[in-house]
Amino acid sequence: MSGALQGAHLTVVRGRRTILDDATLAVPSGAVTAILGPNGSGKSTLLRVLGGLWRPTSGEVTLNGRPLSTVARSEVARHVAFLPQDTRCDFAFTVEEIVAMGRLPHRGRFAPAGVRDHDVIDEAIASCDLESLRTRTVDRLSGGERQRVAIARCLASEPTVLLLDEPTAHLDLEHALTVFALCRSLAAAGKAVVMATHDLAGASRVVTNAVLLREGRIVVVGPPLEVLTPARCREVFAVETEVLVTTDGRPAFVFSSPGASERSASSLGVHE
Repeated sequence: MSGALQGAHLTVVRGRRTILDDATLAVPSGAVTAILGPNGSGKSTLLRVLGGLWRPTSGEVTLNGRPLSTVARSEVARHVAFLPQDTRCDFAFTVEEIVAMGRLPHRGRFAPAGVRDHDVIDEAIASCDLESLRTRTVDRLSGGERQRVAIARCLASEPTVLLLDEPTAHLDLEHALTVFALCRSLAAAGKAVVMATHDLAGASRVVTNAVLLREGRIVVVGPPLEVLTPARCREVFAVETEVLVTTDGRPAFVFSSPGASERSASSLGVHE
């Protein structure tokens, strides 16, 4: 197992419930890794443990070969950026101020921003299509706009590893596709990108590796075509799967619920 970030035999127990069960995963640089699974399967927990936000009950996370528990939080923050599901902000900071907070691990809380800091902030704002919102306060933004601000803040920290929990939540189709494309370009630049997502169809277009979780255990890891097989999707997600090939040669997954059309027709009083 090799990768910039690694988790070995990770188990998380809360109360009497095992949320994550003996999960072993390598997060390689230069790749987009998608963590997939039904609600309650442990996707967010795995991300939090990999980012050092939660300590595992057992097992170990390493960053560039070093146990994460022995690395100073300031150093972790320079290498690993974490995007939570909830991106709410209770203070009326401007978009630029929020994005600039991503530079704190590199310059300290009270140090003035330098030329490099401003350049990185500008680039992060542009990457997330926020230029027109730059001076607006976050309390006046939609949920999708706040999500893009939070992603820009992650980018501003120039991490080597990005851990994104539902990065396309609240986004419209255009900006969701932009985020997926951004993840692909970041991986092409050598970063390790990990996203937990319910958007199997969208993520499968850009990910290199897919990790399928079920009830806290890793079922399989591999390329999307090998992970999201019709039989496995039927077993784990209770959906039927059809794999198509688009004009650019990429696989596209189409999911449907077994019997959905029959149930819908029945509820409308339609009978064959």
